[in-house]
Amino acid sequence: MIKIFLKTRSIVLQFTLCFAVLLLSCNDTPFCQKNDLETEFTNCEVYSKILDSLCREKSLNLQYRSLQFLLKKLNKKGYYDNGGRYSEAFVRVQKERTKFKDSITEYSIHDVTQHSLSIFKLCLDSIDQSTTPVQNHWKVDSEFILPKDLLQNIELAIIAKEKNPLQDYYSEKDFLNFVLPHRVGNEPFEPKKRREFLNQYQWVFDSLKTTPLDTVVKKIYNKLEMMAVWGANNPFKTTPSMSQIEDTRFASCSALSSYLVNILRAVGIPSGIDFCPRFGNWHKSEGHSWVFYLTKTGFKSINIGLDRYETVNEIYKKSSLPKVFRELYDKNIDVTHLYKETVNFTIPLKWNTAKTKASEVHLAVFDKYLDWDIVLSASKVNRQEAQFNNVGANIIYLPVTVFKDSIYPLNYPFKVDTKGKIHCYNGPSKAEYQNALIERKFTPFLVRNRKEKIRRIRSINGLVLQGANLDKPEYYENIDTIQKISSSRMERYTLNKIACKRYFRLIGPKEKITSISELYLLNDELEEINDWKHAALNNNPIGNNSELTDHDPLTFTDKTNFQFKYAFLKKKCVSGIGIQSRTDDNNINLGDEYELLFWDEKWVSLGIQKAKTIYLTYNKVPKNSLFWLRNHSNGEEEFIFTINENGEQHWVGSSEYKKDDTMMLPH
Repeated sequence: MIKIFLKTRSIVLQFTLCFAVLLLSCNDTPFCQKNDLETEFTNCEVYSKILDSLCREKSLNLQYRSLQFLLKKLNKKGYYDNGGRYSEAFVRVQKERTKFKDSITEYSIHDVTQHSLSIFKLCLDSIDQSTTPVQNHWKVDSEFILPKDLLQNIELAIIAKEKNPLQDYYSEKDFLNFVLPHRVGNEPFEPKKRREFLNQYQWVFDSLKTTPLDTVVKKIYNKLEMMAVWGANNPFKTTPSMSQIEDTRFASCSALSSYLVNILRAVGIPSGIDFCPRFGNWHKSEGHSWVFYLTKTGFKSINIGLDRYETVNEIYKKSSLPKVFRELYDKNIDVTHLYKETVNFTIPLKWNTAKTKASEVHLAVFDKYLDWDIVLSASKVNRQEAQFNNVGANIIYLPVTVFKDSIYPLNYPFKVDTKGKIHCYNGPSKAEYQNALIERKFTPFLVRNRKEKIRRIRSINGLVLQGANLDKPEYYENIDTIQKISSSRMERYTLNKIACKRYFRLIGPKEKITSISELYLLNDELEEINDWKHAALNNNPIGNNSELTDHDPLTFTDKTNFQFKYAFLKKKCVSGIGIQSRTDDNNINLGDEYELLFWDEKWVSLGIQKAKTIYLTYNKVPKNSLFWLRNHSNGEEEFIFTINENGEQHWVGSSEYKKDDTMMLPH
């Protein structure tokens, strides 16, 4: 490993010398008295002397400006410290992760993550039960980061900048915001980590001389084998450190983003975090963070949390993103227009105007738990109308105001297109009706996920059932190929002819992912055959409670080069296959109780039905209205939709791309 040494005439030397002589400031105003320093903090006088020393040395102008830049917000940056309470859990999960990977022939990052996550949660629970709770303490950078460590960070950032063959494409402003900072988010500061990354990824500098930047970043990302854990699955009590993420290889999208950005910055690649605080077509208040890095001509963004490198610049042009922000060192800026078409528009204020204040007119999106969730505020307001700027298009919004901590609507919900044209869903006021056929309670796919739900369904088409009486590759014969599956429901696929064999296996396409939640062989009465001797998934033995045999549609397996094998003690006659692709279980389920509502200044019920078939029929529903189907029996995901002229559900932000498969990944 190549060792990185600081220059002889280094900042650390300047730092040491500054204590020997009390220098007069080379600036008109000493640092500690500058107006842009909001409050005085620890080591302020020390930094003032260092700045003065650097200011006198013309060759160190970049170091001087870098230190100035970091000090402006040093007393606002920090992290939550839990006193190392959960350190034991990170050590344990790292060992178990390695052990699990070594124990199986072929592993997926998803499987390793789920195994590690389950162990990690058990460790956290054990620690919580056996120790006294500790109050997380906010540690401010200006109070605990030593000047020598901050100065070393600056020196290493400058070394990386100078070694990066692409440095001429980046400005000093890019360097200050996206290479220099000692931290990305609120992860714990580890003073030795930047040097460690610089040594570990030293190969990047040579690679960038001959290899495209995207290829280099892809190599870095794919080797990390990270996956995000979302919402309730995220077990972390505080933001993990970079070393802790190396132990788990899973965390929230924001924590994983910080980790990758720290690596990229360590080798001089300007990068940072962009985030959408709240998606426009999701059922609850959740957003997403991801990594961007600057290129010769712009920037590329990586969808953090997947098990593989994937850029999102193109797919986010079509996705439901009300707002996107970029994290700079000292503030966040609105970059929605860099990702998708945005619009400026004015909306009339019809109701509750007496409750309206100029600072409290907003746009909200649907939320299953809140009814409506505020995502952005008006740029300008008067009593008759509100103006909104730089708003993500093709999303359903509701203009609202906040009065005494409650939300009040100001007009009907509406959709705004990319040209700024507004379509209000004011059907209840028109007294026009139609019949509706309801098949789902949540959109069949999300554009931002590249129609992944559709890919999962299609992944089981092309699976080949083979049979043999001796368990050797050369004895297996093709029996049938699964075709024309178009639903995520359980399907009973009838074979062309009955096959009687001791061994059966289902083979997926090479180098492609097969996504299955349930899989059974069926007898001549199309009933499940469950007296097999043993079964194996990709050569790893499974039991009756595996994801494919547990009769739970919400458990699943995603496997590349899928192969599932059954072995029987004697010949077994098979006439069909019971198979279900990985599913969200948002179809109409027999026996579940549903209620359809429409919006007319509040949610109004159109009646409750118990599902007798795989769809619901509602007669005389108001045209040009907004609807919400609730399942009172099961499930979580529910979202609003409209009804088109054919009486079918239309999901704004998704249905427009029903026939567009260009966004789907080729796996």
